[in-house]
Amino acid sequence: MALPVIQDAAPTYDALSILPCFRGIESITAITSGYSQACAKVIDGGQAFFVKSFVKGFVKGSDKDFDKDSDRPADCADDISEHEKTASAADNEMLFSLAAATAGISPPVIYQDSAYLVCRYIDGEPLSESQLTTREKTALALDLMGACHQLDVALPVLDMALVISELISALSGELSAQQEAQVKKLTGKITTGSKVGPLVPCHGDINFSNILLASKARPARHADKGIDTGKAWLIDFECCALAEKEFDLAMLIAVNEISQPDMLALLKQTPLNTFLSYGQYSDKLCHYLAFCYLINALWYLVYQHESGDKQFMPLARRQFALLDGLGFVDGSFEQLFADFYPGNEISC
Repeated sequence: MALPVIQDAAPTYDALSILPCFRGIESITAITSGYSQACAKVIDGGQAFFVKSFVKGFVKGSDKDFDKDSDRPADCADDISEHEKTASAADNEMLFSLAAATAGISPPVIYQDSAYLVCRYIDGEPLSESQLTTREKTALALDLMGACHQLDVALPVLDMALVISELISALSGELSAQQEAQVKKLTGKITTGSKVGPLVPCHGDINFSNILLASKARPARHADKGIDTGKAWLIDFECCALAEKEFDLAMLIAVNEISQPDMLALLKQTPLNTFLSYGQYSDKLCHYLAFCYLINALWYLVYQHESGDKQFMPLARRQFALLDGLGFVDGSFEQLFADFYPGNEISC
């Protein structure tokens, strides 16, 4: 599982115009709704394309920009590890995108190389902005998650301890000794003692904002019924990994802050009840939930640290609060990390 990178500037006309998939670019519009690599909507020959750039960017915990004309960081000739990890993550994302597109759950891939991924642009709205209920959104997400787990794609195996370690490193100098010790204590509890089951290709970040509901043209005879929504498409595979299916489900629950009653109502349906034990979340799912709440909260802290943008502080606080609710370790993560979100600056 690769850590998401913080969004960089949109790809330029000069860079995109030389790609063989484009004949005459008419416009490039930056897509700024996400927090991953630079993305843009490109109009070429009257058709719309989604372009994701892997050319520049910095991995969380690194302030190295990458020169688009070089395979090495622009300002550090002897430190290539972060660049290699970014390139590897891009390769994994492209492989997953191709497999998902072939399976019909992700937009068709038009072109891809080591620097760019070009897909058909989907006109529609993120599931996060739709008027569907939480249970309806979750049901759609579960269907797409199940389809992901059937894909045939080679990915690195999720290493939970490594992911947490990288997040701690990204917050180097920001965490107190007590905070770091508590994170390591929890890491030990969630990474040991559980027998690993079958591994499947996992999306790793099935956030409702990573699902698009394509708009259908509204037939005139049905004008009074409002705009229909069509197919649901899954996008953004930068966190993909080979893992147990409980990991994907846990991240779906955690990142969307789905309440236990809403989730249990869906999981009690066959065949999803395999995630349950005596009508509640299974121990394995709870372990992955602890992992997901923790890495989400730490990533939000990293984002604030790297960018100075405090809009994710309430999200970090809520993830810590949800983590506390699992009762994996003594003490409160929400209170322990309170210095990152002082009460006089934000409210939850």
